[in-house]
Amino acid sequence: MYPWEARSLDGLFVFMSNRFEDYLALVIEEEAQKLIDRYHAYHNFLHLEHKRNKERVLDAPDKEVKTPDYWRID
Repeated sequence: MYPWEARSLDGLFVFMSNRFEDYLALVIEEEAQKLIDRYHAYHNFLHLEHKRNKERVLDAPDKEVKTPDYWRID
């Protein structure tokens, strides 16, 4: 039996598990937002760098956007 399914006389386990799940969801959302912000900053930097290279170099290389290894490509 999982802690969030445990029933006590005062419902303490249920209360604590809901609170923990809310906290865990908040932490996951904050970490996801950090990763999103980091990737957007990388992509924006890459775009500006590519734009500058196109203006300076006649045969500028194509922009190559890399993704983290832990992303699954569909």
